[in-house]
Amino acid sequence: MKRSSPSPFESKSSIPKFSVLNKQTIGIKGKPSASKSRALEARKNAFLPALKQIGRSAEFVDRRFGEKKQGMTMDEKMLERFRRERMKKKKPSFNLEDDGGDGLTLTHRGRTLDEDNLSDEPLHSDEDDLLPSFFANHQREREDDFAQNGELTKEEVMKQVMAKSKLARFQRQQANSENASLCDDLDASFSEILPALKSLPVNSPLLPTVRKDDDYDSLVKQLAWDKKSKPTDRTGLELAQKEKALSKEAALLEGKRKRMEDTEGDALDEQGDEDDERERSLKLVMSQADHLFSKTLAEGKEAQEAYSQLRALVSTRSVIPVARLFRLKLSSLRARLSKKKKTTKDDLMLFHLIGKLFSTSDRHHIVATPALLLLDHIFQNEVKHQRSLLFLMQTCLSYLKDSKRVMPSFISSLLKLIPQKLDGEPRAITFEEAIKTEELTPEDLNAHLSFLLSECKSIYGAEPFFVETFAPFLPLLPKSLKSSFKNAMSSLWKTRVPLTLYKKKALSLPMLTPDLSHEGTREERETSRLQKALKREQKGAKRELRRDSAFMSQQKLDQRLESDRKYQERLRQVMGTIANDSREPKRPRHKK
Repeated sequence: MKRSSPSPFESKSSIPKFSVLNKQTIGIKGKPSASKSRALEARKNAFLPALKQIGRSAEFVDRRFGEKKQGMTMDEKMLERFRRERMKKKKPSFNLEDDGGDGLTLTHRGRTLDEDNLSDEPLHSDEDDLLPSFFANHQREREDDFAQNGELTKEEVMKQVMAKSKLARFQRQQANSENASLCDDLDASFSEILPALKSLPVNSPLLPTVRKDDDYDSLVKQLAWDKKSKPTDRTGLELAQKEKALSKEAALLEGKRKRMEDTEGDALDEQGDEDDERERSLKLVMSQADHLFSKTLAEGKEAQEAYSQLRALVSTRSVIPVARLFRLKLSSLRARLSKKKKTTKDDLMLFHLIGKLFSTSDRHHIVATPALLLLDHIFQNEVKHQRSLLFLMQTCLSYLKDSKRVMPSFISSLLKLIPQKLDGEPRAITFEEAIKTEELTPEDLNAHLSFLLSECKSIYGAEPFFVETFAPFLPLLPKSLKSSFKNAMSSLWKTRVPLTLYKKKALSLPMLTPDLSHEGTREERETSRLQKALKREQKGAKRELRRDSAFMSQQKLDQRLESDRKYQERLRQVMGTIANDSREPKRPRHKK
């Protein structure tokens, strides 16, 4: 017969994570099923013989005491055996049926309860004579036992504790009886001297003087007899409080029901009235803000007061109606600009107040964002009035100062306004100069444009786009601004780095030389190796113990199942035999 080839499923191979030169690899290829069968066979050979011999013994072991000791006499051996037998018998303490010679007997008033002592006559009740003699006898017995043995057993210690407790109780009873007798004697003598005390006058020096009450004592007595200081019936008070609370709650519910019935029909009317009231208050605040806005166009102290009142309105809850007013004004301005109309001083004041009253650095604001969009629309279209345009550009820079946003239309419009070359010192344009109708002089125009460019440099001087955005302005700048612009651009140029390809770190070649720098000295390496080997061996020993325990448990279970099966089989046989024996034999049929 041709031998079959081994199954590939019976072999198992593992690939090592790292291949090391000249290293002996163990356990890369193996046969788990064959190894398991070999281990099972080895456990059967090692444990099954010992398991079968449990409870069986072919030897006789002499466990008698003193058989092999030649130095003990026969009497000593017998005495020791008798002592051990007595120790095996566990007798309960304080057994009422045990009347052995250990001195434990039931007593009453110092007398034993024997049949001779039990009679119909009452026992002696004079404890003064019995108890001291009992304690004295008991103490004498304890002293004799201690003198003979030299140590006390547990029972003797308990007896001593009980005797001490009885002695203490007897002493307390004696003291109480003495106190009672003294009180009786005092009561008997007091009745004899009472008539003599009654015959004494009130002012007699033999009687104690009575101190008169002062104000404090009278006040204390008055408070003691006051009704408020007397204890009350807490149960009745709690019941009264509960009844009062229930009646109050019922009255509140009734009132609430009536109010709901009265107000249910008027709920819609009240809601409409509230909306009307809210709308009226909103219109009132808007009209007040519009009046203040018109006052800001005036000159002097009146404009400052109107501006401060507007700022106070915005800082309170009235900011929503004020914002709505400004949005309405921006909408009307957009409508006028779409018809090619010029900006007025009201429009300039509107943009100026928006920058002063509202936050312009938000990403989106209900008033500032529409104002910026409208300014961008103004800059994209040509504005002939230079004063208004310069004031609007200055206002726009105040909008962009905190957020540092960039408006391309502003930069292109600024570049168009600059003549061939600027000259003069920077100066800001005021609202009074912006509303004038006459044309600007070249000196004023250069001063205002220089101020706008200096503001641009302070806002965008550190931004990366400053070089490319404001490079066209360099030939047109005055000497005072040109140096600061060049310095800012040169510092930005220094921070710039040319674009390069991403430098990827080169992969290092694997080295076969072991790195022993982090492994310590030779003794430390040897200790680490031994610790690893110990840990590995402990792990393997625990694994083998678990497998041995599982094998023994399985063998014991198999033996129990086998014995149960045999028992059931024998039981069936016996029951079958009993059934056959108890079956009634068939009677023969008689022929007719």
